[in-house]
Amino acid sequence: MRDGKARLRIEPLDAAFVDAVLADLRRIAATDAGRALFRRVRESGRVVTIDKPARLDPPNAWIETAAGGGGEGTDRTVRLDPADWPNPAASASAASDVVLFGLLDEAAGPVGGEGEATAKEAVAAYRRERARAEETEA
Repeated sequence: MRDGKARLRIEPLDAAFVDAVLADLRRIAATDAGRALFRRVRESGRVVTIDKPARLDPPNAWIETAAGGGGEGTDRTVRLDPADWPNPAASASAASDVVLFGLLDEAAGPVGGEGEATAKEAVAAYRRERARAEETEA
């Protein structure tokens, strides 16, 4: 935060939503892949807001670009409700922190020529670290 501007924001300030998002962010930050992701978000110059969407059936999560934006440094909004993940209607759906990791990776945007393959690799690396941490806790 060299410019004093928060790079990650959570809205709305609903206690249960904020607690769930913070739990996911802490889980992400506990991994090397997560810390690298947070560095990318910071270095992107973007403000990424994590916002609770209206209730959807089936649940969904996505990214929006700030109005009038689309270029480098344009702020992003991640629409995600951790309470929707894993999606009970889809047996193979990811946990909320994995979904959030992927969306934050997308919101950070390509850095240094990184493309979709590298984004998938980052999510895969996070999943591996997450699985190792779960094995250690068990």
